[in-house]
Amino acid sequence: MSESDRSSPSLECPSFDSLREKLAELSGTQILKAALETTGAVLTAASVRTSRTDPNRITEIALATLNPSDIRDMDPGVRGENWLKEIMSYHLLLIENAHLLDESQTSSDFSFGKTRWVTMRQAERYLEEVFLVDNLETPGEYHPVILIPYGSAAQIHQTTSILATELECFGTHVATVKPSDVSSDTIFRMVFPNGNYTDTTRQSHALELSTHFANALHTFGSNSANHATITLRNCIILALLSKQLAWTSHQLQALPAELSRTLVRVQRAVEDFEPAFGFAKFCARCESHKHDRAECKAKVQCLRCKRAGASAEVFESHSHARCELVDSEEWTARGEVSGNVKGWLNTGEYGGRSS
Repeated sequence: MSESDRSSPSLECPSFDSLREKLAELSGTQILKAALETTGAVLTAASVRTSRTDPNRITEIALATLNPSDIRDMDPGVRGENWLKEIMSYHLLLIENAHLLDESQTSSDFSFGKTRWVTMRQAERYLEEVFLVDNLETPGEYHPVILIPYGSAAQIHQTTSILATELECFGTHVATVKPSDVSSDTIFRMVFPNGNYTDTTRQSHALELSTHFANALHTFGSNSANHATITLRNCIILALLSKQLAWTSHQLQALPAELSRTLVRVQRAVEDFEPAFGFAKFCARCESHKHDRAECKAKVQCLRCKRAGASAEVFESHSHARCELVDSEEWTARGEVSGNVKGWLNTGEYGGRSS
């Protein structure tokens, strides 16, 4: 059955189980088209990063979401730019695991909102805000949520695995869409509507469009929230583009430049979204929320590293509760890890200043 022959399910269906079954039969592009046609589902792109040394310890959560209530009765505009302006983006850094953050991979250049340092409990509140969106048309009910994880297959697996418990608990998650599937499916349908893959001119168009959407992810700083936001934008644009069945070679050639101009207009119109809570700054060295780690001048020492004979540069760089050796076999064998620190490491509960 062709895409045009398949009717889109209503995403305002009161039964989420029924909706999940319907969406399971559709491609990623078809799911997004159904969502945008009925504006009944929340589209949420997500990226979760963990410590390199411990994949179970979350350091960053990035969310970009489009609330259907914000675009109801709104014309999408040129290539969806009116809808793109309604995307809200969150960049959350976890206080409990601040010392595990890989600063070499985390840019502070968040272009679509304000980065916030939050506790794990506060992060859960943000997740509730994104995945439990009140349906204004039907009081007492929530909108279904379509998850769009960012990244490679491994990153997507990591993000969905980490969010699995929360998504199951919320009960609103109805489908997961892989951005790469949407991109390849839409571009090939646009460029090769008749299945003639030997047309070298259209091959060139396909490559140029693929490159355009890939490059959009790297236009901004290497920040997971930037990536989540651009991923959501790309998917919305692709879903809207897929509605046009007949593309001339001239239209395809002009499209990348047109899309670039659209994104520039949207970027200029974006207002900084201010999160409801969390700290703008946090220092993993002294636990202060008044400055960053690079600005810290507090007198802090890690007694474990000091007793082990480490240099002053090492044992003054962190407190004992943030010690990278604190859960190593060496310190456990010595009995150096106190019960409260073990509990903090295992549960992630934040206990404030530790030195």
